Amino acid sequence: MNRRDFVRITGGVLAALHARGVGPCAAAPRRTDPDLLAAGLTAMARASGWFEAHWGAALLAGHYLVLDPALDAATARAIRDELDLVLVHRADQVRPFPAAAADPRAVEQVARSLAPALTGGLRAHGHAAIYTALALRALRDAPHLAIAAITDRLVGWNRTIARKVPTAPRAEPAPRPREQLAARTLSRLRDFAPLVGLPRLPRPNFTHWVTHTEALLRLAALGHVELAELGQPGLQAHLEYEVPDVGDSIAVDRAAVSFANMLAPDYWRDESHRAAWHRSWNERDSRNGDWIASGHLFKLLYAFTDLARAVDDRELVERSAVVLFERYFDPEVGGG
Repeated sequence: MNRRDFVRITGGVLAALHARGVGPCAAAPRRTDPDLLAAGLTAMARASGWFEAHWGAALLAGHYLVLDPALDAATARAIRDELDLVLVHRADQVRPFPAAAADPRAVEQVARSLAPALTGGLRAHGHAAIYTALALRALRDAPHLAIAAITDRLVGWNRTIARKVPTAPRAEPAPRPREQLAARTLSRLRDFAPLVGLPRLPRPNFTHWVTHTEALLRLAALGHVELAELGQPGLQAHLEYEVPDVGDSIAVDRAAVSFANMLAPDYWRDESHRAAWHRSWNERDSRNGDWIASGHLFKLLYAFTDLARAVDDRELVERSAVVLFERYFDPEVGGG
């Protein structure tokens, strides 16, 4: 694909995003899927540890992704087919809880439990914010699922993550207006464009830069502005990485890597991709296994689609997308 075609196609993607509303979290889904919402929240609650809650978060993110009106029907169907396979692979984790009465007050308890996990900087790559933002969105759309078996466990994961020692930002934290957060994260991704095509060079955890940013914006959109502000120093610490010197390295061609291609059905139907995703992950020879290790494939595209909606600079979205999604085309690329 040449640059002219790339700009044309990506421009169409961005036009579809902006047509549904300016700003992150602006697009309303076509409708919710009660079964998938229940599966996602249940999988978060039935996880054997906070890290295994990734799978519930992946199902929730995937739920909102396939219902995003920016996706065409063929892509949405292909992504939903993958989510259906996740449900099969994680059948025990999505097993429903016995019927119980919902407690609306428990939703606010989940939100309050996040504050200690945000205080002081970055913990666990922002997972407390990521999990909680997705869970609160799902509980808003499915309030009948605010049962103790689910909400108590969500609170528990935040308490567990809060016990980790935070990484404070090196620079003095300077709160940014929320409308600048998406552009800031995408700009930091673009800074790393010299690494594209050089898979052996070390990279930061770009995936969690994006999902963490979206989570803070989502919290604000859900009315938890104080939590979004409390989490900004942690995000700042997340983004504080220097771009390594690439020297005279020869880059591999990355013409296939784009935001448009990530949203195309061909990417999701590609049998080589699917074969890799469905294998168990291991660092040596299956780094794109288990849907890019514990469901990040769904969470990342959900988050980036939302951030792209917030940014009017098409070149910024294009270039940051190549940096971010390179990992999702080539397992040899380092970083998270």
